Amino acid sequence: MNWIQLFGLFYTFGTNQRLGMKYLLIGVLCLGIASCNSVSEKKKAKDEVAKVNKNRGEYNLAYRNIKNPDLKSTDLSPRTYSIIDVHEHLQTVEDAKRLLKAMDKLNITRCCLMASSYYTFTLNDKYGFERFKENNELLLQSRNSYPDRFSAFITIDPEDKDNLILVKDYVSRGADGIKLYLGHGAGTGKGPFHSMPLDDPRMLSIYEWAEKTQLPILFHVNLIKYYDEFIRVMDSYPLLKVCIPHFGLHKNTEKRLSRLASIFTRYPNVYTDISFGHEDFHIEGFETLSKWRTRSKEFVEKHADRIMFGTDMVLEKTKTIEYIENTLRSYMQWIEDKEFCFFYKPDYPMWGLSLSEESLRKIYQETAKKFLSMDDFGMLPDRIVRD
Repeated sequence: MNWIQLFGLFYTFGTNQRLGMKYLLIGVLCLGIASCNSVSEKKKAKDEVAKVNKNRGEYNLAYRNIKNPDLKSTDLSPRTYSIIDVHEHLQTVEDAKRLLKAMDKLNITRCCLMASSYYTFTLNDKYGFERFKENNELLLQSRNSYPDRFSAFITIDPEDKDNLILVKDYVSRGADGIKLYLGHGAGTGKGPFHSMPLDDPRMLSIYEWAEKTQLPILFHVNLIKYYDEFIRVMDSYPLLKVCIPHFGLHKNTEKRLSRLASIFTRYPNVYTDISFGHEDFHIEGFETLSKWRTRSKEFVEKHADRIMFGTDMVLEKTKTIEYIENTLRSYMQWIEDKEFCFFYKPDYPMWGLSLSEESLRKIYQETAKKFLSMDDFGMLPDRIVRD
């Protein structure tokens, strides 16, 4: 019997027996109690659902709806792939040593180190795009200490003069590429990374020389904001070798993935990577692509010859070896397994992409070799004599 029926019963009894308002008031009181109990039960059920959703993540369709106690966040199949990682950052020599230790454990043979400003390491708003030359030198030191394991991508401030002279000097001392923050949608504590249009005349000599020497550029372009600017650059320098990381921020809808695919078709040397970076972006990236895993898998497998492995860790003294291993391993689990235990949200299994062996081989190594212009023996080219 529900509360409406209960109220009707008391009302009928009260009026038919001519007992006045006494029983009617009893009915109203019962109605109030029943109503409160109903609200309480609904709230309890809602809180329970919210608790489950919190554990499983906002985009909970990225996870299975049942637990699997047999899955562990450290699970990983034996490493049969030799992996090239195209996107990480580090601040010190000690960071490089921790990264090397994790690389050895997970069979990562080479890692591309991306130069950063001091703001990127601290996220302190009192800093702008500064002290990046210190990091350039640190990456060159790491690269030249471990030439078979590290590649160095130096960075520049687009506002500076004589940037082409600076880039040539870095390349003569071992730099393997350029990391450009122009086109990045965010900023430092003192202003946006995107301080001028991508096709500003001050940048054109950099593009021209990079295209001529096939020096790769990791170009942090937000295609949602700066698509037209990027297309103008690529139309002027169609053979420029570019990696737009994080799927160019074009992973969230079928329309955006289609536009990224059209860029691959239009320009033969444009690539992307599977990295997402900071913890919040890492979780959101995995959940978005796992939620629509059929669409995601089809896109990645179709374009595996343009997609590379990377995680975009920003390593500094607080990032432990455990963090490094967990992060690298999670990306491997995500693209290899049907389901896995995501270390950030371990309560429910996350759906993986379960890519084919052919796609994994391309993403882990073959595509990166093309991007870096490596030969069959893993040697990088000498670009200095081409100037």
